[in-house]
Formats: sequence, structure tokens, C-alpha cells
Amino acid sequence: MRVATNCTIDIDLKNRAKINNLDFSECLTFGILFKLAEMSDLNYPPNKLNQKIKKMAERLQELAERLEKEEYEARISL
Repeated sequence: MRVATNCTIDIDLKNRAKINNLDFSECLTFGILFKLAEMSDLNYPPNKLNQKIKKMAERLQELAERLEKEEYEARISL
């Protein structure tokens, strides 16, 4: 079920959203879900930044594992 709601936003922000063809309902829904996730640090709504952060974390983890392995092998060869 959906419900209509009224709110106020800065006129410049409204104009930028309009120029970029942003859907207000979609943006409001995303914003509420994001703020709720911030409170619990769980269940962030899908977004490009989260995907980039996850990929970077995976790469950093792989790098840390590789460095750990190289350090271990260097200690063994001494």
C-alpha cells in the first residue's frame, strides 16, 4: 500500500531534482531507508557507493592476505 505525503525541501534542490528527472517518491523512499540503515548499521538500500565500497573492501582483503602470505614465506626462507 502506498500513501501520499507532503513535505518541504529547498527550492534549489527541487529544481536540481527536476532537471535530472529524479522521482521524488523513489528519492524519499531511498532516503528513509538509508537513514534507518545508518541508525542500525544494517540493511543499506542498494546503491552504487555501497557497491564500490564492497569491491574496495574485497580488494583490500585480498591485498592483506597476499602480503601476509608473502611475509610468512619470507620468514620461512630465512
